[in-house]
Amino acid sequence: MILTLMAAADLEWGIGVNGKLPWHLPEDLKRFKARTMGKAVVMGRKTVETLPSSLPGRRILTLTRHPLGFGQHDLASLLTTLASETDEIIVAGGGEVYRALLPYCNRAEITRVKGVYTADTRLIDLSEHGWTLLSSDPLSEISDIEQWTRA
Repeated sequence: MILTLMAAADLEWGIGVNGKLPWHLPEDLKRFKARTMGKAVVMGRKTVETLPSSLPGRRILTLTRHPLGFGQHDLASLLTTLASETDEIIVAGGGEVYRALLPYCNRAEITRVKGVYTADTRLIDLSEHGWTLLSSDPLSEISDIEQWTRA
């Protein structure tokens, strides 16, 4: 199983404020769509509820502590489901989902937003938790794409 964490984070690892992204990066949204098309995507219930519509062409797996419905899993059942997957699975947030699944991820793709934004949700600093930065390539004038691997 290839489990890739995908997030956009500012220079202090801020990823959200009041349940929303603190920035609007059309280039990153296009990249997210292209990277996740045809894949299973894991999101928390709160993140799924913030989507303006469904995400066509992707299989959404919702991690939640609430009563389970179609496509919803608690952590144990999600890990059981993911264990049989042979294709890459994308972990796409929010903060609690990142914390729960980071120990199982082998890769991370971080859209690094150049600046510090007001944020009430943060991702851990990967460099301080056994991850190695492999590369950083420009995405836009205000963001880069960082490729990380578990050390």
